[in-house]
Amino acid sequence: MIWGFMFFFSDFIPNIGSMIVTIFVAIVALLQFESLAMPVFIVVVLILVQNLKGNILEPRIFGQRLDLSPLLLFFSLIFWGYIWGIVGMILSVPIMSMIKITLMNIPATKPIAILMSNNPIPEKKIKK
Repeated sequence: MIWGFMFFFSDFIPNIGSMIVTIFVAIVALLQFESLAMPVFIVVVLILVQNLKGNILEPRIFGQRLDLSPLLLFFSLIFWGYIWGIVGMILSVPIMSMIKITLMNIPATKPIAILMSNNPIPEKKIKK
């Protein structure tokens, strides 16, 4: 239960949070099991699941739902993490969503909001 709780909260920090918790799980698994096979198996499964979720599922869902560029989210993670530390990392995605919504509703700053989008050219305008 504790590890699941830690993974839940660490996933609010994109890319880095789950890696930190995986390291803690690996250390505890090494201390808990006598052989090396089970800790290695646990770590490999955690890495596979986190990579599948973090590199395939989440970007696709975030890109469609939030319409924010993954590169923008990565740089916002670095920026807000530098400014506010862990709290800034947790709040980086909501902050960027609020900034994009605000910029989208001001006619003068709408081009900046479009640049922040995952797909700046709407699908209706893309010629196939």
